[in-house]
Amino acid sequence: MTSRGETPAPVNGAVQDPLGHASAAPASRGERLPWTYFLIFLVGTALVVAAMWYHIDSQRQSFRASWRGQVESIANDRGRLVDNWLQSRHADAEVLAASPAVKALLSTSGRGDEALLARHLNRVAAAYGYAAS
Repeated sequence: MTSRGETPAPVNGAVQDPLGHASAAPASRGERLPWTYFLIFLVGTALVVAAMWYHIDSQRQSFRASWRGQVESIANDRGRLVDNWLQSRHADAEVLAASPAVKALLSTSGRGDEALLARHLNRVAAAYGYAAS
């Protein structure tokens, strides 16, 4: 026990000021713990955000590469279709040029021959399904 003349020892290592008020005790581990949890939460949130950002970016690149492949394939198919169509029309023109009826009609000059040639070409166009313009 302490006698009346002695002042009690400070609690928890707190320094007593000359006026008799006890100063605040240094922050204990329990008081710092909520801030530690908050900082751990912020770091975890940042890691999750970074991982999601990376995942979304890699998915975007994957979808873009797939889309480009599909567009390229469609463009190649369309180009091949146009090329085949042009080759077919070229073959049709060669067949018409080699036709004896067309040769005979073109070799003679006369107004009546043009009507026969037009009738023959209209029949060919109708047989191939070409649109008349």
